[in-house]
Amino acid sequence: MERLLRLLQSGRIDPTRLATHSMRFAKHERGFEMMERKLDGIIKPLILF
Repeated sequence: MERLLRLLQSGRIDPTRLATHSMRFAKHERGFEMMERKLDGIIKPLILF
Protein backbone atom coordinates (compact mmCIF):
# COMPACT_ATOMS: atom_id res chain seq x y z
CA MET A 1 0.00 0.00 0.00
CA GLU A 2 2.82 2.40 0.81
CA ARG A 3 4.39 1.77 -2.59
CA LEU A 4 1.10 2.50 -4.33
CA LEU A 5 0.74 5.78 -2.44
CA ARG A 6 4.29 6.80 -3.41
CA LEU A 7 3.55 6.04 -7.07
CA LEU A 8 0.36 8.10 -6.92
CA GLN A 9 2.10 11.02 -5.20
CA SER A 10 4.96 11.00 -7.70
CA GLY A 11 2.55 11.07 -10.63
CA ARG A 12 3.81 7.78 -12.08
CA ILE A 13 0.28 6.34 -11.82
CA ASP A 14 -2.73 8.32 -13.02
CA PRO A 15 -5.71 7.16 -10.90
CA THR A 16 -8.21 8.84 -13.21
CA ARG A 17 -7.60 6.11 -15.80
CA LEU A 18 -8.67 3.48 -13.25
CA ALA A 19 -11.93 5.17 -12.27
CA THR A 20 -15.32 4.93 -13.95
CA HIS A 21 -16.74 7.91 -12.02
CA SER A 22 -15.33 10.85 -10.07
CA MET A 23 -16.91 13.03 -7.42
CA ARG A 24 -15.98 15.58 -4.79
CA PHE A 25 -15.38 14.42 -1.23
CA ALA A 26 -18.60 16.12 -0.13
CA LYS A 27 -20.49 13.52 -2.22
CA HIS A 28 -18.45 10.45 -1.26
CA GLU A 29 -21.44 8.82 0.45
CA ARG A 30 -23.29 8.93 -2.86
CA GLY A 31 -20.36 7.13 -4.49
CA PHE A 32 -20.54 4.33 -1.96
CA GLU A 33 -24.30 4.09 -2.42
CA MET A 34 -23.84 3.88 -6.18
CA MET A 35 -21.31 1.07 -5.76
CA GLU A 36 -23.51 -0.82 -3.33
CA ARG A 37 -26.55 -0.59 -5.59
CA LYS A 38 -24.52 -0.92 -8.83
CA LEU A 39 -25.99 2.27 -10.30
CA ASP A 40 -24.94 3.91 -13.57
CA GLY A 41 -22.35 1.20 -14.35
CA ILE A 42 -20.07 2.37 -11.53
CA ILE A 43 -17.05 0.18 -10.84
CA LYS A 44 -14.45 2.47 -9.27
CA PRO A 45 -15.29 5.96 -8.04
CA LEU A 46 -12.48 8.48 -7.67
CA ILE A 47 -13.01 10.77 -4.66
CA LEU A 48 -11.55 14.23 -5.28
CA PHE A 49 -10.26 16.29 -2.37
